[in-house]
Amino acid sequence: MTRSRHVRVEGYAIVSADGMIADHDRKMIDDLKIDADARFFTQALDRAALVVHGRNSHEEQAGSDRRRRLIATHRVAALAEHPSIPLARLWNPVGASFSGEWRAIDLGAIT
Repeated sequence: MTRSRHVRVEGYAIVSADGMIADHDRKMIDDLKIDADARFFTQALDRAALVVHGRNSHEEQAGSDRRRRLIATHRVAALAEHPSIPLARLWNPVGASFSGEWRAIDLGAIT
């Protein structure tokens, strides 16, 4: 039996005045880290059925390894298991649809 439910997609962004949120080592600038924002963001991620982000994004939180995620990348043709993150899959949107991947990881039907 196919489950059907509406899917709500939320996006989060951190923006700085100069357009740079990372230093030359790709680490977030400490001045952009605000405790209340971090709590809000972490709580939202904890509620999410799936986290989608780019291949250079990552979480530095204790619960990150417990979240299902799609990592968008052009380095795979369509879909592939992540080599070191068990709940992550590498995803190329050109080669595989979001709705197909959503169903493949058994999150129900997108309506």
